[in-house]
Amino acid sequence: MIIILLACLFTSLIHAHEIGTAIYQLTDHSRIETHVPGTQSRELVIQIWYPAQPSNNQSYVSYLGKTSSIIKKNMSAGWATSEENFDYLDDMLSHSVANAPISNQCTLYPLLIFSPGFGTPYQLYTNYFETLARQNYIVVALSHTYNTNPTFFPDGRIIEQCESFKNAQSDVLHDELETWVADIRFVIDQMGIYNTNEDHLLSGKIDMHNIGIFGHSFGGAAAMRVCQLDQRMRACVNMDGKLWGNTLEQTITIPLMTLLSDAEINPHAKETDRCAFQLMSHAQNDTYCFMISGAHHYSFSDDTILTNYQYCTQDGKALVSFLPFLISSFFDTYLHHQDNQVLGALAQHQHMVKRSFIDIGKGFDFI
Repeated sequence: MIIILLACLFTSLIHAHEIGTAIYQLTDHSRIETHVPGTQSRELVIQIWYPAQPSNNQSYVSYLGKTSSIIKKNMSAGWATSEENFDYLDDMLSHSVANAPISNQCTLYPLLIFSPGFGTPYQLYTNYFETLARQNYIVVALSHTYNTNPTFFPDGRIIEQCESFKNAQSDVLHDELETWVADIRFVIDQMGIYNTNEDHLLSGKIDMHNIGIFGHSFGGAAAMRVCQLDQRMRACVNMDGKLWGNTLEQTITIPLMTLLSDAEINPHAKETDRCAFQLMSHAQNDTYCFMISGAHHYSFSDDTILTNYQYCTQDGKALVSFLPFLISSFFDTYLHHQDNQVLGALAQHQHMVKRSFIDIGKGFDFI
């Protein structure tokens, strides 16, 4: 049985665009891999989603690919249920076609960078990437090698998370955050190289002056830190990420949206909430903070609906549709330079937000 990814949910989200996707293996020769002994250079895997030209090709790529067995094992452990209950994931397809030609509808497409949760494979956020690609974005997701569980390399290697991260203390997490920040900045550099390579499928199509970043949990914290260090960023979304390291000690100068899980469901939400408001209190640009009604920490991934796929629960359907829509509205406002789409999204879905903080009108013009 072949299952198209969450087809029962996303029919209304499908626009004229096809979606293309491509996977790349990168080596940062300027950094030594610190997670294992030796002097090898830091290696990463990225996957890119982008608007593609219309085609009759319906050869959609697998949702989990060759990481399926490990992800199923991890999900069954996390949900204390049999691994067989997730066998349907083996046959689940995405809506994306491998290496499809990029659409010519736009001259340039804004670039979005995504960093996943601690130990979480980026594939479990595919709904976001495909939704944003349909909205005329090029989206790049990172696999942070030796932390993301697993990282699958195109050359066939599969690297699982280091045991040292299973119960990591705060000092280890601070160091790991800096590694993730360096990973992200290297990937952005690489996208600039792709953009000037005439032979690359994205050649000349990436708007390197219009870059946004978003991340979930630890990836959200990494995204925030990148924005403080890298002036190429133009907008940032933190999805329920607690802030680590020096992030609270510095301000944010670009538009920021923070999405929080429901404090009545997630016992850690109050600490994340406190950090978010501390940072926003001295932000220098438009800021939004929304506590999402009924959301637990992993509601910000595809996990909510994947673990209930056979039932397609109404709550799961609502969250998995609303969250990508809200994020897309934010980036549309600040990267596609449309009238404020966030306020319109809220007006349509007021019942989805338990609490909100909005401070707009003090933004800067980027030249």
